[in-house]
Amino acid sequence: MTLKNKFFTILLLMIVFSLYGCTSGGNEETVFITSTQPSSSEAGSSSEQNDEITDETAVSEGTDSSTPTEDTSVAQNNQETDSEFEMDLSDYIGLSVDLENISVSYSEIQDEITNSLYDYIEYSEVSRKSQSGDVVNINMTGSSSHDILYDFSSNDYDLFIGSEDFGAEFDRNLTGVEAGDTLSFTVKYDEDDEDAEYPGKTIKYEVVVNSVYQIVTPELTDDFVSEVFGIDSAESLTDTIADRLYDKKLSEQKEYTSEILLKSVIENSSLKSYNDQFYDSCASRVKENYKKYFDTYNVSSLDEVYSILGLSKDDIEQEITDMLYRTAVINSIAEAEGIDGSDVESDVLNFLYSNAYINYYDKNSDDEVNDGLQ
Repeated sequence: MTLKNKFFTILLLMIVFSLYGCTSGGNEETVFITSTQPSSSEAGSSSEQNDEITDETAVSEGTDSSTPTEDTSVAQNNQETDSEFEMDLSDYIGLSVDLENISVSYSEIQDEITNSLYDYIEYSEVSRKSQSGDVVNINMTGSSSHDILYDFSSNDYDLFIGSEDFGAEFDRNLTGVEAGDTLSFTVKYDEDDEDAEYPGKTIKYEVVVNSVYQIVTPELTDDFVSEVFGIDSAESLTDTIADRLYDKKLSEQKEYTSEILLKSVIENSSLKSYNDQFYDSCASRVKENYKKYFDTYNVSSLDEVYSILGLSKDDIEQEITDMLYRTAVINSIAEAEGIDGSDVESDVLNFLYSNAYINYYDKNSDDEVNDGLQ
């Protein structure tokens, strides 16, 4: 195990100190979404208004499934129609969405900077006693009732003191040691310790300390910041990272919100009939998605993939039905609005978002930055 894989916590603390030192369609449907965004918006807001979504989402009309399940059953394939499908499309303009204002916290900024510095960490071997934030290279053997526990035994193991890989008590025993020390101690793991492999058990450890390392983080000079982050000066690093995270959240929220709006339209629309060609096209798209697993699982048939993923024929048929509805709704909106670009699906999602009523509300937090640092 390499030294670098364990030490984000102490690096984060060191970075913190470094930073602070240096058109309408009938009745309105309502979609309630918990999310994030910077300001209020009215119907027809531009697609530049993006945001991040949290997990709480509720649609006022329709079912939990993206495909209607009540009184909207698809008729048998209609071979007599010239069109691919026949659909009763629900209202899709002016859907109402509640979004939480976007915020970027200081901890998110520091995490982003820490992750970017990952490849620039250095480790300096020291002769002093170990302390929190150091790395100790050890040989260890863990046993219970005289039986060796191989998951708790290793040679040349790099332990970051503070990571609590084997629990806080283990780290405490490795604090204040130096190269050449031999230790013997026991750790009893709590019954309710979800992270412990042996909750409620006592494990005896025999440990030999091979070496102690101090983590050395790079100094955030103008030259270093310019090279790593593409930013002119270290002084503007925090503000620039905040802006980048904010823009990323905006983009993620727009994408998620657009999908929720599309889901609402799907749930309230009815696919009355379709022809074989339309069904085959949607079925092919579903199957192509699963063919991507051939290399992953080293198989050559869809049946093998379905078996590995635990999917039944009914599961696949439901996915095809979902695809029928999604494709029919997207194509219907595109035809109605004259959308005919190279990426119709993306353009329709953008259309739904930019023609929604978006209502923004604030989330109270003592650790947030709404638009970069104030």
